Amino acid sequence: MKDRTDDGRPVGRRDEILDGSTTDTNSGWVCRQIAGRGAGVVRTAVVPDDPREIAQGLDFLLQVESVTFDD
Repeated sequence: MKDRTDDGRPVGRRDEILDGSTTDTNSGWVCRQIAGRGAGVVRTAVVPDDPREIAQGLDFLLQVESVTFDD
């Protein structure tokens, strides 16, 4: 298995996912696209459609993981 140095963290903005009325297919698609380019995904997050929640979700992801883009 190849060592992976790049990590992606898709963040979905969907109340419908959180209440179970919609299945999150976007995260899977984004993860496949990232993996197809040789990068790894270590975490995804779904947050409600609320600006404060979105900001907190992004802050959390940026605090617990680093984001790097190497060619």
